[in-house]
Parts: sequence; C-alpha cells; structure tokens
Amino acid sequence: MAFDSYLDAAKDFADRMKEQCIRIEVERRQPAIEGIDDSPITADGCTVIDGNDDLRNRIVVIRQDALRREYRAATHQLKLCTGGFGAMPHAHGHACFCVDLYTGKEARYERQDILGTMTKAQLPEWAKRGYEKYRQARKHDKGREAR
Repeated sequence: MAFDSYLDAAKDFADRMKEQCIRIEVERRQPAIEGIDDSPITADGCTVIDGNDDLRNRIVVIRQDALRREYRAATHQLKLCTGGFGAMPHAHGHACFCVDLYTGKEARYERQDILGTMTKAQLPEWAKRGYEKYRQARKHDKGREAR
C-alpha cells in the first residue's frame, strides 16, 4: 500500500491492528463457547519424544514455547503429523508437516517444536472429532482419485 502521509499510514496500521486483535479475541473465546477445556498440554499430558520416534501419521503435541503467546492453548497444540523429513527417526531434515485437529489447517513445524505424542484414546473429544473429520476427508479424496 502507498500513502501520501505518515499519519495516513499510521492510521491504517492501527486499524489493521485493531481488526487483528478482534479476530484473535473471537478465536480465543470460541473453545470456551464450545465447552472445550483449552488448558495448555504439558509433558505430563503426553509421551515425550526422542530422536528414535517415527512421527508420521501420529498425533503430536506442539511445545507451548514454539507458539506465539496468543496461541498457547490445547486447540493449537494438537496436530496430526502427516510427514516431512523431520518426522522420520534419525533424519537429517527437520520439517514436520501437520494438520491441526481443531481447525483442519495445515502447517509446518520443526521437529524440535514437538513436545510429544498422544494416542487416540488420550485425546479430548474435540480432537477425536477433528481426527475423524480429517480421516473421512482423506478417504473421500482417495476415492475421488481412484475414479
């Protein structure tokens, strides 16, 4: 964007910041509205990983300190790791490609950003629903590709 004056640029920046703050506030309230306990997951709530673990197709927990402060909550920590060189044991790569179990959005994390893993049985109900939704979508996509 281009502006004729610094003041116009500053006002535009402030307006965009306000819009972003509102979006984050709405997003942070949504889990409570849905009755979700969004308390951050710590090492006590998962199985901590080491270099020998294969993370492909496993449910992973992202470290709180790898997330921006406004996203340090369970709904932003639980992901399904779908691949990447960092997902393999003893790999030279670091990238782990993941799908968020709350939003379904795809993201890339470094292996060191991953705290641990969880089994499907350990997952809260909202995460189980997100996992099943992802599996059904993949099954549907594979069926479409086969045609």
